[in-house]
Amino acid sequence: MDFNMLEDDAAEEVEHHQDSSTGIGETFSNGNQNEELPQAQSGVKKLKILNNDERRAIYEALLEKNIDQKLKRGVTATVATKNCGRKRVELDLALFKDIPLRKRTSLAALACAINMSKTTLFRIFKAGGFRRHSSSIKPLLKDGNKRTRLQFCLSMLEERSLPHEPIFQGMYNVIHIDEKWFYLTKQSQKYYLLPDEEDPLRTCTSKNFIGKVMFLVAIARPRFDALGGEIFDGKIGVFPFVTREPARRSSINRPAGTLETKSITKVDRDTMRKYLIEKVLPAIKEKWPREDLRSPIFIQQDNARPHIQAPRNVDELVAAVEKSFHGYPASKSNRIFLTLQQCMIETMKARGSNRYKIPHISKAILERDGMLPTQMSCDAALVQEIVNLLS
Repeated sequence: MDFNMLEDDAAEEVEHHQDSSTGIGETFSNGNQNEELPQAQSGVKKLKILNNDERRAIYEALLEKNIDQKLKRGVTATVATKNCGRKRVELDLALFKDIPLRKRTSLAALACAINMSKTTLFRIFKAGGFRRHSSSIKPLLKDGNKRTRLQFCLSMLEERSLPHEPIFQGMYNVIHIDEKWFYLTKQSQKYYLLPDEEDPLRTCTSKNFIGKVMFLVAIARPRFDALGGEIFDGKIGVFPFVTREPARRSSINRPAGTLETKSITKVDRDTMRKYLIEKVLPAIKEKWPREDLRSPIFIQQDNARPHIQAPRNVDELVAAVEKSFHGYPASKSNRIFLTLQQCMIETMKARGSNRYKIPHISKAILERDGMLPTQMSCDAALVQEIVNLLS
């Protein structure tokens, strides 16, 4: 087979496809340089004559695709399309990393810093060239804080499993309580409207004093029988910090003396202690499984950012939060405790720091397949390293 003849024929066929798809001006080969020839007449498409290097590249591409010295239909068109058109702009990773983070907060700022159009940069982002990350402020941990976190992680391990096969406790005797602010609304809200719909108008007396209510939530780990049936949902209760007071004056909404629900905006230590004694502890005594009433119970307190709802008044806000609390599936609550154990493992790997990503093990899939564990195991070498570090 004459490969030189094949190379010339392949290049001519590809030139024909490129001519029909791009319409580039007629040129002739002069060494390795292409020079355009003037059009003979208007309406005639310009022909591109390839140089030797381009011919060789096309020949090699076609040679790779030939089967038994034959090319399938459409191969020449594919190679022609591949070798024509505007070349894709590549992102310089070294230059990208040198740009300060403060100049990478938006695509517009990044495009300006990297001297690239925003459209091209967005196309590279959609192709996976770089990723978006939301950075949250985390508490500053000193050495003493890290040490306390590590001690807490070790205290959650089963003593009988140490030191060879460490495994976390089931945490069935731990009650987590947390207080959160829920706002009636927020200053800016996104809606999806039809083209002819009127923009909604939302008003309030002052944007700086939007109504809010604090809730105290107590929850334990749910319990299930051998068949997966729910024995205990773990929901101790949700307690709003509100009072019922009679209205002092009449208004268009209600006469004087009507009981109104008012939010307790100042929740201090005394108020929290009162709620724990008068509401949380009686609820624990009422709802805790009878077989464990004589076992010790630990109450773990946590902090989190406020939540936002969209009711119209305090009564609707309280009703909405209580509905969400009681409607939350016990199966999801059970997964939270496994995530907590995984975070303890990551905390030990980070030597007490909070610089880690929350791990994921597809708990929903494992639960569906009946393979979801009740306790997470921990690497014995990791536990021994932490013990040595603390000692």
